[in-house]
Amino acid sequence: MSASDGCQKLTTSSKSVETVELIVCPDCGERSNSATRYGEMHACIACDEPLGRDLTLEEERLPVFTCGACGEETPPFYEHLGHVGDVSVLNCSNEDCDYIVAAMLDNGVYKDPNDLLSDACVGEVDSVRQNKQVTVVETREQKAAVQLLNIEAKNEDTTFSLYKPEHANAFLAYHDGTAVGYLTWTAEPAEDTRSGKVAVLRQIFTLPTFRRTGIGTLLLEQFKQEAADFTDDLYAVEGANTQTLRLLKAAGDVDYTITDEGVEPTKTDTVAFLKSNPFRKLASELARENQ
Repeated sequence: MSASDGCQKLTTSSKSVETVELIVCPDCGERSNSATRYGEMHACIACDEPLGRDLTLEEERLPVFTCGACGEETPPFYEHLGHVGDVSVLNCSNEDCDYIVAAMLDNGVYKDPNDLLSDACVGEVDSVRQNKQVTVVETREQKAAVQLLNIEAKNEDTTFSLYKPEHANAFLAYHDGTAVGYLTWTAEPAEDTRSGKVAVLRQIFTLPTFRRTGIGTLLLEQFKQEAADFTDDLYAVEGANTQTLRLLKAAGDVDYTITDEGVEPTKTDTVAFLKSNPFRKLASELARENQ
């Protein structure tokens, strides 16, 4: 199961250790509470190794996570697991909920996903504003926090691409010591710039609870400082959505007017939009709201 399947969201969970009955595959070692059926025969749902006609159940002491959203108890069975980069996530077993109830970095231990965001402790801070900080993503814990937030971004907006640390630079934003947002960017070849490159903002995301608190602005300001190393008063944005467009307007980098005919850009001289037209997206969104 893909980590981005369903509608996972971050929620606070509680953990207990209980004795559960499960199927343990003798070939791959995966634990599950179901098996694939081929007629009267069973096979492992992970590796498809034959398990025979009659299933053998084993008892094992496992951590069980109680979903803070619906109260469902979920052990780390294969059918509820997902992966993104170095992060494994455990999705709530309630099909009507499917929140993320636990997360694990590499082969560590499953923990509350918010703990993983807190583990991305701030090292050298690049920008500070009251209880908010932004830092360059460098450590494995910080990369894991971006990967976990990236799951949330993809669930909210399917146009977000998978974050790959080896392919993009990143900033991580914190609120009271917990990672709550990120920005990714790259430097791409460009003509007519003093460096022969331009900075491209690839993704910017903040958890919904922390929007309109200055987190997005802080991330954008840090990115623009990097962009200034390549060219004066110009950067690019790939696949901007309407939230990004509103952020850029609040920063004074773009402007537009809303008319009966749609959204008319009036200032775009410092920002180049790649792959999509955010003004058209905003016009479509406003039209749907007015229906």
